[in-house]
Amino acid sequence: MATAKEVTLLLTCCRWCRSLRGPQSRAFAALVPGVSYVDNNSDFLGKKPHRKHPGILRLPHVRLPQALTNAAQLLLLERPVRITEKQVQALSNYLWSRHLPVEAEELQRRAVDLEKKFLENQDSAQTEEKLREAVLHALRRTTYHWQKLSYNEELSLIYMAARLDGAFAAVFRAFHEIQTRVPEFQPQTLMDFGSGTGSVAWAAHSTWGQSLREYVCVDSSAAMLGLAEKLLKGGSESGKPCIPGVFFRQFLPVSPKASRRFSIAVQFDVVVSAFALSELPSKADRTEVVRNLWRKTSHFLVLVENGTKAGHRLLMEARSLVLQEKEKSPLDLQPGFVFAPCPHELPCPQLTASKPLACSFSQAYHPIPFSWNKKPKEETFSLVILARGSPKEAHRWPRITQPVLKRPRHVHCHLCCPDGHMQHAVVTARRHGRYQRRICIAVPVSAPGETFYLWLLHPLLKSPRRVDKDVDADVTSVFFHHTCQGRGYLVSRKTVLMEVLLGVKIGCLLALLVLTLGCGLAPIYFRWFQMDAATGRHYRVLSLLGCISAGVFLGAGLMHMTAEALEGIESEIQKFVVQNSTGSTGNSSRDAASDYVEYPYGELVISLGFFFVFLLESLALQYCQGDAGGSTVREEEWGRTHALGFHKHPPVPSPSQGPLRALVLLISLSFHSVFEGLAVGLQTTVAATVKLCVAVLAHKGLVVFSVGLRLLKVGAGSRWATFCILSLALMSPVGLALGLTVAGAASGPGQGLAQAVLEGVAAGTFLYVTFLEILPRELACPEAPLVKCGCVAAGFAFMAVIALWA
Repeated sequence: MATAKEVTLLLTCCRWCRSLRGPQSRAFAALVPGVSYVDNNSDFLGKKPHRKHPGILRLPHVRLPQALTNAAQLLLLERPVRITEKQVQALSNYLWSRHLPVEAEELQRRAVDLEKKFLENQDSAQTEEKLREAVLHALRRTTYHWQKLSYNEELSLIYMAARLDGAFAAVFRAFHEIQTRVPEFQPQTLMDFGSGTGSVAWAAHSTWGQSLREYVCVDSSAAMLGLAEKLLKGGSESGKPCIPGVFFRQFLPVSPKASRRFSIAVQFDVVVSAFALSELPSKADRTEVVRNLWRKTSHFLVLVENGTKAGHRLLMEARSLVLQEKEKSPLDLQPGFVFAPCPHELPCPQLTASKPLACSFSQAYHPIPFSWNKKPKEETFSLVILARGSPKEAHRWPRITQPVLKRPRHVHCHLCCPDGHMQHAVVTARRHGRYQRRICIAVPVSAPGETFYLWLLHPLLKSPRRVDKDVDADVTSVFFHHTCQGRGYLVSRKTVLMEVLLGVKIGCLLALLVLTLGCGLAPIYFRWFQMDAATGRHYRVLSLLGCISAGVFLGAGLMHMTAEALEGIESEIQKFVVQNSTGSTGNSSRDAASDYVEYPYGELVISLGFFFVFLLESLALQYCQGDAGGSTVREEEWGRTHALGFHKHPPVPSPSQGPLRALVLLISLSFHSVFEGLAVGLQTTVAATVKLCVAVLAHKGLVVFSVGLRLLKVGAGSRWATFCILSLALMSPVGLALGLTVAGAASGPGQGLAQAVLEGVAAGTFLYVTFLEILPRELACPEAPLVKCGCVAAGFAFMAVIALWA
């Protein structure tokens, strides 16, 4: 049995392989299933650091323009009665907690339901007047009472102290995304609906500078317009405006209605509505306003609301309205599309989920400096940017929707993908490359809204190529674009990946079967081996080849299998915990991740696989020893006993023991070969599959060849020898077929976890075969120890070279 020192050595090897983070494994694994591939070797950023990735749109702490800060402080200091922190906080809390006004139809439906409930539970003799009073009383208690705010001079100043800085940060973040993605866009006109304190004009001027020549600020409150004008003039009514070309209106500019075929009433390059749709009393009013705003848009319509469920619903309502107008006007020369944040134009998966979540973003900012307002704050908001033109001009990158969960060996990202679905992607260096993992780590932890640039790469190509702009990244399948003999063609991602990988695995299966059969039957049916079998000339060569196979197995086990299993098991277990917790209890991903217990799950599974195979072969050894005394044919030990005495190969099965018993013994002694083949079948890339297949062939061929020689030496019949070789040769292909079945099964909540656990068991098998089978057998004989060590190193170096290719 294994000693404590050997178990310690095994666990040390498991920990050491964590440091092996080369790009050799799963080089083309998909970050998001059905979306694209990630090229681990891509030099997309050049010499830029990963935190400069163009998909990271979050800004550092935003500051108000100094002129605006000075004007706001001056207006608050000139006021006879100082505005207190309590007033500012009360208004902020009220605006944040506001719900949508209840529509008349919804109110009527609730009244009817309450009336039915009261009629069922109360006395039928109750008068109609009392019933009406009870229904009205219940409605008042259970229905949100929405009220329109009337901003006078005092309330406008409180609003400025509470919301000027946060609104500026949210709008500036939206403008920054437009400027980053469309740097050539230089707007000249802007209209701000519900302008309030004029923060939109200041944010636009900070973004595009002198490019803007005309700002139209529309607000129904005269007091708010007067305050915005004072801020623009440095806090006084007679000062010079800090931004030229700003005009204030209490009503939307009148323009002709759109014609039936074309939108002809476009007036402004950028139209903005920031925190204004929530001030409208009904859905009909919101619909009319959104249609007017879209009619006045020539390039971008920017809608911003609070980052609550109510704010998110408002924006999705406006988004659906614009997209419906697009469907009603198919001949429109400038149809609308979603520019940001959605990478698709399908229903929002956040709202259609069983437990809806708000799609919100955050931006850090420095508030107006007051005695109670010194620390930086976070503005949480929702936004939708709609644009006119062709949607092919827009990026369709997956977008992060929840805070990124960073772990030592992997990163959890919740993504909204171009196919209109949410994906929980576990990004690891070994599966997706260090390039992609560093980008995820560079994303701020509390920064939903960032996007990923994913390269589309054919698994057999060496150089990545971006998808051509004319190639549509379909919502159900991403295509790869190549050039062949001067002509472009499209290859389905599913077809390419599945056919290529499946073909390679089937080729590996046939190679394992044919080569092991050839190696095992060669000593039996070739006279040269029969003549020299008794001399033992082959055993020195076989011993050296066995040392080489030991190095090959050692390299495959440590540089690939064990490191892959450690990373995959931990990430899949945490992903399983997060999904179950969020699905059953409705917790956020961050709350669910806090329930995850840090424990070496990977080392545990690998050790269990090691001891499982060790137990099976120990039982087989005991079975052989118990049966050897009654057998009429006494076999010599195949190989020699290890010097430490903890592993000993059993006798070759003989038909004199009984055919059924001999068959059971043969299968039990080669059971680890099933896990070797299983490891090959579970691989997800061509390179990893070929590398493991080479390792298994190097070991399996030598083992079966040695069995053939031993059967020849003990005088076994040709039929029985052929049967034994065939049984041994089938074990690895059976495991490979099992791995193919598991890897190709329909994806479910625990499918990834089951595959990772099987990979861990297979990794334990590789360590068992290396340390308790090959090395003890070959190094037991003291003959030529340096040559044998050199052969082990050569085998390991061979796998290291293959790792560079992979």
